[in-house]
Amino acid sequence: MTVAAEPRRPNTRHRASPRARRLLREAGLRQPDVAGSGPEGRILAADVESVVAAAAPPDVGTEGGVEAVQPKPSPVAATIVFMAVEVDYFGIDRVRRSAARVTLERLAFVARAVIDALAAFPYLNAQVDEKTRPVHLGVTVDLTPGGLVTPVVRDADRLRLTALAQQISAMTDRARAGDLDAEDTEGATFTVSDAGPYGTLLTAPVLGSDQAAALAIGSVQAKPVAIEREPGEYVVAVHPVGTLGLSFDHHAIDTGYAAGFLDRVREALETRDWSTEL
Repeated sequence: MTVAAEPRRPNTRHRASPRARRLLREAGLRQPDVAGSGPEGRILAADVESVVAAAAPPDVGTEGGVEAVQPKPSPVAATIVFMAVEVDYFGIDRVRRSAARVTLERLAFVARAVIDALAAFPYLNAQVDEKTRPVHLGVTVDLTPGGLVTPVVRDADRLRLTALAQQISAMTDRARAGDLDAEDTEGATFTVSDAGPYGTLLTAPVLGSDQAAALAIGSVQAKPVAIEREPGEYVVAVHPVGTLGLSFDHHAIDTGYAAGFLDRVREALETRDWSTEL
């Protein structure tokens, strides 16, 4: 006997982007009220804004006795939210010591973990126009007393750990030598900055132009940590522990989505076998 499979029901959970869902709630609209222009009919923030703008009456003023329509401000303004987690770098530092052929800074490991996490949480790699794209990773370089500059590693998602570390080092050297062109600092979809050398506990990174999120590395210090040797049995050891701080646009990214991304980065840094990428 042949049993016909039930037709697959479409997944409507993510029919609207996180930013669009927020705008729908703020405007008192439902998803069926808005036609989506994204892939497979996905509702984007611009779709909701168009419906809201079309329904709102124009502001009318007078100039010289003649009525004039005043432009309405954008209904969306960035609301930046910050969150942070602690990371145990014990395993990473052990791999760094064993890497004889290349110098690996913690920044390279964080950048690699960020890139992999962005594959699972792509909206953090999207600019506010919501067009997803390859990871063009901005890495902030301090040129004190000349300020900050953020060179961009293009298509960083195609690079493994060692190659990524080399690219970051090369762009950093070029930045400090004043050898960057204008295009070298444009188009970052996500930015990582390392404030750790200055001893900062928490740093809230500034979002680049049109970015949805950015991450900052805090200082690493020796701290006691609890390690579970057996189920329910713990010992205390001293490990290098640091913080990661994430700033994100709450209009574009839900809090839970951002927290999931940050936890994915932390988990990769603490549990992955990084020796396989040497």
